[in-house]
Amino acid sequence: MTFRELMSRKFFAIFLILVTLSASACVERKLIVKSDPSGAEVFLDQSETPEGVTPLEMSFLNYGKRHIRLSYEGYYDIQTVEQFKGPWYSIPGPDFVMENLWPFTLRDYNTFDYTLRPLPEGEIEPASVTEPVDFEKYAEQIKDPDPDLRQEAILRLGGLRNPRAVELMESATYDVNEFVRADALSGLRLVQGAESGARILEMSHDPSSEVRLRAVNAMELLQLEEGRDVLAMMLHDRDPRVRVAAIEALNSYKELPPEIMNLMVKLFRQDDSGVRRAAVRAFGQRPETSAKHLKQLRARLKDWNVVVRRAAVESVFRQQDVEAVPQLVRMLRDGDDKIRNNVAAHLGELLRPEHEKLIIQRLRSGKAFERRVAAELALNFKGPEILAALEHAHEREQDRYARAVMEGSLKKLK
Repeated sequence: MTFRELMSRKFFAIFLILVTLSASACVERKLIVKSDPSGAEVFLDQSETPEGVTPLEMSFLNYGKRHIRLSYEGYYDIQTVEQFKGPWYSIPGPDFVMENLWPFTLRDYNTFDYTLRPLPEGEIEPASVTEPVDFEKYAEQIKDPDPDLRQEAILRLGGLRNPRAVELMESATYDVNEFVRADALSGLRLVQGAESGARILEMSHDPSSEVRLRAVNAMELLQLEEGRDVLAMMLHDRDPRVRVAAIEALNSYKELPPEIMNLMVKLFRQDDSGVRRAAVRAFGQRPETSAKHLKQLRARLKDWNVVVRRAAVESVFRQQDVEAVPQLVRMLRDGDDKIRNNVAAHLGELLRPEHEKLIIQRLRSGKAFERRVAAELALNFKGPEILAALEHAHEREQDRYARAVMEGSLKKLK
């Protein structure tokens, strides 16, 4: 063997190892919000729907500046802008390597802790009340040279929902600072509602990803009819975060035409695993999913990225896709324990009489986990063949847990 051939084989072996390890790679991003007292509702990015109550822990995708509002009865609301700071590997280049090739789960937590100030004693106010805001003060501050002060002014004025702020907000959507424009867009939506739709649609073409993300969010919240076609175009956005947001926004619409569904299914083959995952999850919830779409959804059960495979498993179960059973049975050997456990827990929902032989084959598996799951799933069948296979498997079973499950299933079948 020549030196070149030896080195080629070594590099190929290393490549195979990296691919195998990366099958379980993922990044876990968590937002943690705490408050004193706890139990306050948490609103993100000026949404009118709370994400939950403190202490809150939730996943997020996008870094950058985010609005956080806390509301608790008997206390002043807290409204603030926080910087979601990304780790060093979140910058373009390292992000692909660390999210897709690094063999271990990466955890990035952004934690914020707030103390709520009580309303004056004896004062009766609605649950959502902020400290008095000087309209004229912030109307002037929105023109300040400091972009942070302009952002604060927009946040305060947007919270007022005062029609007098419309002109100020609309003017701020042309600001040179991308974060000011993004906040102004959200503020305009709060103040004007659906009437801000035309400007929101225009801002979907903004050069800043932050602004385009906020435009997607606004279209989703307002359910703009014209927004569906704009969101469909944004499925091709250069920023994968925007593509993910556009998928989720489209999924919020009750009905989607076939042409948009076909555009979304093409995202199953995107290089970015986050985009693939979002598209796969969306198809698990769509009533318009066709047989052709389901076939492409089943192909994602073999995706090399674990988070995409997890989403594909969940989606085929939601769609009650019986055609996926043979692949799901094979996934009892998947390298990810969450996938194996999910398949084991829900596979019985899809089993039909024609799948009996697949379960009998798993009773002969070399993996104790598969034999145990197969023994549980055997209860979905009636007849001498499954009973004989289970008795034979029980006689030779060495694993005590699998043996105990087999004994229980035999008692129920006899």
